[in-house]
Amino acid sequence: MHTRSTAQRWRRKRNRISSAVSKECRLADRLEDILITLGKQYHIIRPIASKPGLFIYLVLDKVKSNLALARRSCQEQEQTLTL
Repeated sequence: MHTRSTAQRWRRKRNRISSAVSKECRLADRLEDILITLGKQYHIIRPIASKPGLFIYLVLDKVKSNLALARRSCQEQEQTLTL
């Protein structure tokens, strides 16, 4: 189970990564998602554009999942999310 402090740490890390990547690559664009690949899993972290600091965190089994469809579904869920 993730605690609030874990979520806060992830939020800070995501903000640092996003800022560093944008600065290093001189990007004038927004971060859509972060993909972490492990031996057996994909982790997708997708910031919620309408609520800075919040994100969707998805964990997928590499063998059973379709990464492209999962990213698309995550995008659709973000667009329909009401907070």
